[in-house]
Amino acid sequence: MSDRVYRVKWIDPVEMDRFESWLEHMAGKGLFFERAGFWCYTFRRGAPAEVRYRLETAGRLGDGERLEYCRALGWE
Repeated sequence: MSDRVYRVKWIDPVEMDRFESWLEHMAGKGLFFERAGFWCYTFRRGAPAEVRYRLETAGRLGDGERLEYCRALGWE
């Protein structure tokens, strides 16, 4: 069995709260978000867990200060 799972779900990118809730629901089923593709989302299998997702709009995502801050919080 593969440790990767692919799901197709249409969620308007503007609906970030709804998308975060869906990702949290998936984590509760043992599927952890890895990346979004053009048509589907990739998840990694694991033990079900309570996970909080926080999405931000694209922009200065690679900004060194922001990355350092996220690492200091223990986020990946």
